[in-house]
Amino acid sequence: MSQDLGKLLASSKIVAIVGANEDPNKYGYKITKQLLELGWEVLPVNPNYQTVLGKKAYPTLADLPYPADITSFVVPPKITNMILNSSFPKDKVKYLWFQPWAYDKESLELARQLWYEPIYGACVMLEAIKLYKDKISHNEN
Repeated sequence: MSQDLGKLLASSKIVAIVGANEDPNKYGYKITKQLLELGWEVLPVNPNYQTVLGKKAYPTLADLPYPADITSFVVPPKITNMILNSSFPKDKVKYLWFQPWAYDKESLELARQLWYEPIYGACVMLEAIKLYKDKISHNEN
């Protein structure tokens, strides 16, 4: 993983969240909410929801209306692998970012077979908070 994560996040405007949801106890909700609060355009991807946090949700990555700069997987490895094994819409995804619990060895291999160098081992939400920590403290005042 050679990408400079801060640079990547700073240059990205649109983030698709695979596994976005409406359960405040789940990371799919927490990550979606935090990225929205920090100013990213978030495209929730979850076939079980019409909307997530007021944003239209899309059943699959192929249903996205336009490409995402970053696609973050917030689902178990089994689901990540199923998505990567399906008719993966490369035209809708620029960078793959696997949350620490959302991938396994097979996920990494599948991503590389699709010609991606996946981002993994780092949380997109925590990296975004590091990048925009001044904005967060300003919003709390």
